[in-house]
Amino acid sequence: MARIFVQGATAPLVGIVPGAPDEELATVLAVVAALVPRGRTSTLGGRGLCRLSIVPALEQLGVRVVEIKNSEGGGLAIDGTGGILTRPSREPLDCGRSAIALAALAGWLAAQPFESRLVADDAVARAHLFTIARILRQRGAIVEGRIVPDRPRELASPLTVGPARDALSPLESILAEACPITKTAALISGLFAAGTTELGEPRLSSDATERALIAAGIELRAVGPFLRLTPSRDAPVRDAIDGELPASASSAAALLLAAMAVPGSQVGVRHVGVNRTADGWLEGLRDAGAPLRVAPRSVALGTMTAEVTVAGPPARGLTLGGERAHRAGIALPLLAAMAATTRAGTVNLLAEVPQAQQSYGATMRMLAAFGVACEWDGAALTVIGQAGSLQTVELDAAGDADVAMAAASLALGARGHSVLHGAEVIAERFPRFVATLRAIGAGIEHRD
Repeated sequence: MARIFVQGATAPLVGIVPGAPDEELATVLAVVAALVPRGRTSTLGGRGLCRLSIVPALEQLGVRVVEIKNSEGGGLAIDGTGGILTRPSREPLDCGRSAIALAALAGWLAAQPFESRLVADDAVARAHLFTIARILRQRGAIVEGRIVPDRPRELASPLTVGPARDALSPLESILAEACPITKTAALISGLFAAGTTELGEPRLSSDATERALIAAGIELRAVGPFLRLTPSRDAPVRDAIDGELPASASSAAALLLAAMAVPGSQVGVRHVGVNRTADGWLEGLRDAGAPLRVAPRSVALGTMTAEVTVAGPPARGLTLGGERAHRAGIALPLLAAMAATTRAGTVNLLAEVPQAQQSYGATMRMLAAFGVACEWDGAALTVIGQAGSLQTVELDAAGDADVAMAAASLALGARGHSVLHGAEVIAERFPRFVATLRAIGAGIEHRD
């Protein structure tokens, strides 16, 4: 089990560094790239792009994926298949902890002339298999999963998809709740449908899939939370994709958190994705009086990017609720750690954040280890600011990358050495995390 050793900073952290490429967007783009016509190759650039959990599954399906390593940071080259596969995988396709990979693959495989099996982490399966199966069945797809006793709205993996008997049906649906995973399954399968896909959500959820499809030239129109996708008549995706992936909001937040925790610091992150469905955390910091600068840069693969710089913690309490909480853009541990950097005694209120992929208990245990008082009342998490009085910790990340990154950055604001166990989970989301913190002056070391 890997460990991270963190020395509380004795001098300000300074620098402008890259974050980790947006894994969610990269995952959808990898599937879309596999749908372009045969003989064409798409290139997804991204410094520090991790080994996406969807890549082994694509390779099992016969898709050629090549890792690129060069002086500019590297990326992935993905050969097109035209969207129609010639053979199934002999083994189940493992999506791991990636719900977006599960949804995108299920949407694609629902149109194939053979049966496929998909497996995923138990928590991901419990949360998403039922809704993925339901939306694909509305198209006439064959989708089966194991029924969970006493839980009629849950399916257990593996999820069996196909074989397709006819072309998938058009779809017109209003989703019961805002869910980017269900939306992804509907939109990817819509590329193979015999007509349009029209979707509505109660509120706008993460739009990574829409941005990926628009970047690939798909005819997709969006008006708020309402979408209309019209499939191409001759190929699911016509043109290869080529571009540099933006940095994820979570990776940027983890780096900026270090600047909030260490007095006098000024840290910037380049090429951060700041689209409208993932900028709630920036609005929250701005309203809380954080010394924040967001300098727009360019559009990368359908995503508006910016250089985001922070020069200290919020001056007032950080409040995040309602619609803003639904587009927070980052998971709860990072938001809670930011709240902990406010001046001692400041009350911060964080409403239930849909992006939180772990229990609130994991976040509260992490805060408590640092000596931060917090309370969850079932609707919001109250965090009491502890600037200047954080305790050193010895903490197990318990398989949660967001907890691990939040704890590592927050530990820089404590006096003394902290130790984080189970740190290998960070590599799944941000392979260069430790090296990037060291580049801005952090005393942090990774040991196996």
